Amino acid sequence: MTIELQAKNRTLPSTALNTARAQGQLPAELYGAGQKNQHIYVAAGDFGQYQRKVTGATLVDLIIDGQAPLKALIGEIQKDPLTGLVVHIDFHQVQMDKEIQAKVPLVFTGVSKVVKEMGGTLIKSINELEITCLPAELISHIEVDLTPLENFDDVIYVRDLKLPKQIKTNIEPNRVVAGVKAKVKLEIFETKAVPVEGEQAVPVEGEQAVPVEGEQAKEGEQTKKK
Repeated sequence: MTIELQAKNRTLPSTALNTARAQGQLPAELYGAGQKNQHIYVAAGDFGQYQRKVTGATLVDLIIDGQAPLKALIGEIQKDPLTGLVVHIDFHQVQMDKEIQAKVPLVFTGVSKVVKEMGGTLIKSINELEITCLPAELISHIEVDLTPLENFDDVIYVRDLKLPKQIKTNIEPNRVVAGVKAKVKLEIFETKAVPVEGEQAVPVEGEQAVPVEGEQAKEGEQTKKK
């Protein structure tokens, strides 16, 4: 996936960042590719159209002041902790003939038999995968098919993921991606109170109290005296 963003240079120190944000401009920084860092603004409205779709594996054509597009990846996106609005973006310029590393989200598809029919709980160990490839070969996501999970012992590993031939990952092949855990049932057992030594047991309604050893004999002696 490649998106296009219009941008313009900004000078430092930027004393009117809040004013620029109010006018729909997002401050951003462009790093990498052996070039000097560039301080830029991008249109907040343009970025907002793609915000839900962009990831660390999204390739961007940055058009700065109408010049030829620069290829870049989206890095850190800073948000206001109170409003959740984007306040700053980092871009990392790439060279199309050199491999890059990027994190691609995992998209879980299909239905697990052990979850649907046996009441198991799906456990996702990782939600993204770090990949290495040329910029033009980037993919937006990796699908993880859950249908092989038919029993509680079944597990999906990194080695089970279907990656395009041109894409590699340095993640350990035996690392678990997803599995299923059985739900734990809590059983409550009915218990009867045991009287403490020296105390008399209190009978439950409908039951007869059992006298403590020695009490029955004393009761008989008192009857004779009368």
